Amino acid sequence: MGSAFSKRQAIDSLEMASIAWGGKDKIRNKPVMFTTMSGHSPLQWSGDSIGSLIEMAKYGQPCVVRGAGTRGSTMPITLSGSMVVQNAMALAALILAQLVNPGTPIVYGGAPVPSNMKNASVAPGL
Repeated sequence: MGSAFSKRQAIDSLEMASIAWGGKDKIRNKPVMFTTMSGHSPLQWSGDSIGSLIEMAKYGQPCVVRGAGTRGSTMPITLSGSMVVQNAMALAALILAQLVNPGTPIVYGGAPVPSNMKNASVAPGL
């Protein structure tokens, strides 16, 4: 699994994979690792995540992209509203990856969790 925390870490992950697989030309458009990244709701991706996505896409490595947020605080509280925001975020990452390298494998996901409205905390598992 490659690192999605920054462009530099993505480059390092690709370097290590290229050593293991016999060179960068051997891993280009041949999935040998994947990385997972989450957006920052509402409708934002960090520069680090985008840098990582671009580097992984250059080599056609699969990326799990998901629009994450907290229903009731950083995205709408309704399931339908949160799905709209989540889908917009995941589609933005998917489109960017395809612009960088058409055919880059993308796993489209999401993880909207509800807020505990009583104390404004995250309530995972609800």
